[in-house]
Amino acid sequence: EEVKEIAVRAAKPIEKGEILTLKIEEISNCTALMFYGKTFENNDFLETYSLPIFHPRWLIEHNLDAKEFDITYNRMDLVKEDFDKDAMTLYQVLCQSLNIGVNDENAYQLMYDNLKRYLEDYGYVKENDYYREFYNRKDAVNVIRVVDKERRLLSSRVNYIREKLQRIKENGEL
Repeated sequence: EEVKEIAVRAAKPIEKGEILTLKIEEISNCTALMFYGKTFENNDFLETYSLPIFHPRWLIEHNLDAKEFDITYNRMDLVKEDFDKDAMTLYQVLCQSLNIGVNDENAYQLMYDNLKRYLEDYGYVKENDYYREFYNRKDAVNVIRVVDKERRLLSSRVNYIREKLQRIKENGEL
């Protein structure tokens, strides 16, 4: 620090005068907002988006005890390609609790219903609500970018499960 130099370890020899490009780690707008206070336009990267496997209000509406399904720890990460497979065992348990057949169609139908419920939650807050709640437009835009990316991912997962459910209904299998 006293000399005002830094050391960089290179993967290959560097010639004098060669232009170096340092690659920065890709981060989501959520992480950028938390650590740097800003977001970036057209940033579709998302490290994780984890939700309880069962929507808490959905469980209540169906007279099921959220504690029984341990919604704090039983979560699915929608960023993972196979997010649905990780949750299937618990959806089969839910089928048993509801006294319906334990099969792929019923389990995926319950998953679809729960994911749709999460997606509906995004409809409660309108864009102008962000502008009203935050002190300045820049803060509102930053939060809107984060929320919009989550909503778009959730919407794509709802569509994915809907299409999978349709294939099961048509073919009787996945």
